[in-house]
Amino acid sequence: MVLGLGSKQGPDGIRADEARADLLDKINWQMTTTKLPELVEQIVRIAQETLKASASSVLILDDAKQELFFEIAHGKASNRLQQIRLSTKSGIAGWVVEHGQPLIINDVGNDGRFYQTVDYTTGFTTKSILCLPLSVNGKTIGVLEVLNKRDGKDFTQNDLDAINPVVSIAAIAIENTKLHQAVTFATRHGVRFAGSECHLIVSAYSGSY
Repeated sequence: MVLGLGSKQGPDGIRADEARADLLDKINWQMTTTKLPELVEQIVRIAQETLKASASSVLILDDAKQELFFEIAHGKASNRLQQIRLSTKSGIAGWVVEHGQPLIINDVGNDGRFYQTVDYTTGFTTKSILCLPLSVNGKTIGVLEVLNKRDGKDFTQNDLDAINPVVSIAAIAIENTKLHQAVTFATRHGVRFAGSECHLIVSAYSGSY
């Protein structure tokens, strides 16, 4: 559910379908040629370009600390985001993690959930945001954010519909990468896993690590 927005019909819907098809074609090609960590990076970059946005990022949930950290960031302030952690109890990203629902906010300055400290720290000015949960097996593991359309226009339901199909691919790729890293660490340190514990979630991605 997206708060405060309805689905648009007509020519915009056709453009959304075309954008979604083009985005999926690009991702399908990346899935056959790219390793998992790089695949997520490419998905975020392609989503940003598809929506003609100024910036994008993936924040991953640290369950133990109930914080979100920037795993991937594209845009002018990307280098300054790597050291920032956000509580799941604050900000738009925190709200999306807590509720497991996407949000479109086209005037963040008038939304009480917006966490201004990130902008203060990075010098980036967030005007609008599209934020979607990254979920695997019903559990939210992070969020994908796209910020500020370059032409100054609002994000729409069609934009959400266009990139929503690849969000699940990104989530699965992230989770499989985490599991692969955990199994590799355990193997190197002599820890044994039951078969069900080290089984990767899906076989949709068939590339090497």
